[in-house]
Amino acid sequence: MSTAIDRDIWRGRWLFLLVVVVATGATAPQQLRVVAPLIVAVVLAQFVIGLPPFFRRHGATVSAVGLGIDTVTVATAAVATHLPVTHIAPLALVPTGLIALRFGAPVGVALVSVLGLIVFGAHPTGASLSGTIFPWVAVAVSAGLIGVVAALPRRAQHSALATIPEGLAAELLAHLGQTLANQTDPHRILEIVLETGSQIVRPNRPSQIQALALAFVPGEHNQLKVDALLRVDPSYRGRRFTADRGIFHEVLATGDTVLTDSHQPPLDQLGALRGLQIVLLPIQTALDSYGLALFAGRGELGLDREGDSRFELLLAAIGQCALALQNAGLQQEVRRERSEILLNEEESRHRLARDLHDGPVQRVAAISMQLEFIKVLLDRQPERVPAELEAVQALARQAAQEMRTLLFALRPITLESNGLEAAIEQFVQRLHDQEKVNIRLEANSIPRLDLAVEETVFAIVQEAAGNAKKHANGAPIVVRLMIDGGFLIAQVEDKGPGFDLQNIRARYGSRASLGLINMQERARMVDGRLAIDSALGQGTVVSLAVPFSASA
Repeated sequence: MSTAIDRDIWRGRWLFLLVVVVATGATAPQQLRVVAPLIVAVVLAQFVIGLPPFFRRHGATVSAVGLGIDTVTVATAAVATHLPVTHIAPLALVPTGLIALRFGAPVGVALVSVLGLIVFGAHPTGASLSGTIFPWVAVAVSAGLIGVVAALPRRAQHSALATIPEGLAAELLAHLGQTLANQTDPHRILEIVLETGSQIVRPNRPSQIQALALAFVPGEHNQLKVDALLRVDPSYRGRRFTADRGIFHEVLATGDTVLTDSHQPPLDQLGALRGLQIVLLPIQTALDSYGLALFAGRGELGLDREGDSRFELLLAAIGQCALALQNAGLQQEVRRERSEILLNEEESRHRLARDLHDGPVQRVAAISMQLEFIKVLLDRQPERVPAELEAVQALARQAAQEMRTLLFALRPITLESNGLEAAIEQFVQRLHDQEKVNIRLEANSIPRLDLAVEETVFAIVQEAAGNAKKHANGAPIVVRLMIDGGFLIAQVEDKGPGFDLQNIRARYGSRASLGLINMQERARMVDGRLAIDSALGQGTVVSLAVPFSASA
């Protein structure tokens, strides 16, 4: 049943309590002091059970407890004041009639019978039997009629709501699956599901349903944003709500579907839904939560009945929505990684071009100019030619050495023939001897790994050492290789000035950022974990851990 009925009952009970006080004071003022403590206790209980958390979770229980208290109040007033049955019976019709309205005619009639026996036993034995019983029979009949009459439209409405044309369920789900199959836009996915959900909630009149979807704001895990609307004022698009309080938090935390009304915060901030009945569903998979779907309409939605095929169908549609959002996220991740790979490849080509230009190309150009100079010397100062040829030879050796270094960086032959440790040892030695870098290697005996893993680990060490050489300002660099707890650990540490890691990561697309992204992507390729620890003035440590399970 709807929370709106429970709220109306709660409000009406204030008037009933006032009537009890007035009736008692008018007919038996001397007994008012006897009933007053009970009235005070009932008022306090009314305040407590009227708190929003109770209505949000236990609306039916609130009504049952409240009306039960009212019934006890009537019985107590009758016993304490000995009011005539003709006065007690009309008062009893209020709580018992509301109980019949809320919980059905049998419950209301049963309660009238119990209350009648209590009051009958409290009256003097000389009281007229017909004068005692007849009012209670009248009350019981009235309560029963209230329950029956109230149930008729609800049953008709439930029957109409629960009726889905033959084949519509399968057709809706099949069409939804086909529509979502190639959708990669999360916003469009939510719009499609809202449209399908409205057809499920009101199969015959989907235009009566208003709906909206709230999605988590990227990077802000406690913020929800209205991302899709159906028959709701477009001005609500983009409105934000906090996800860690109110009924939104309850639905996301429990994963349960909730039927409620627009009075529940923060739904009360959505004026377009005021006075509507609402069903709120989490959009979740086993691992991820994407937000909430909300459907609202006037009158009973009828989705809280067990065995309602619409309820199961709506859950299935929301489940398809969650899977489509998960698939869209994976495709976006693939596109992002593809873009990063292209950026990394472009950066590698630029780096190779810079290294060739600054190294071997400069040397070859110098050799060319030196040879032109030697041609002139042959005619004018032949005695200087041998010395100049030696200088050209030195330039040629230097150019050859630089070319070998570039080739080693691109694909070290030692890695294939002798393994990771030997390749890194040769790499470190080249940096130390040829480029005068203050670098050393600390390594244990590292077993051979799968070649693809060794190439990846080597590339990460090479990138990290290159960054340290460039930015450590001549500070010592240590490269470590070790085995620890089933993991291969590769570490590059320098004692340089360090850097602001968060600032570098924020500058997505910059050269420094691409270097970090490149190392992280390579680490993921071999199921490894890359950690970077750096701060201004504290040096930098790049650590890679690769499980042996990744190296068959």
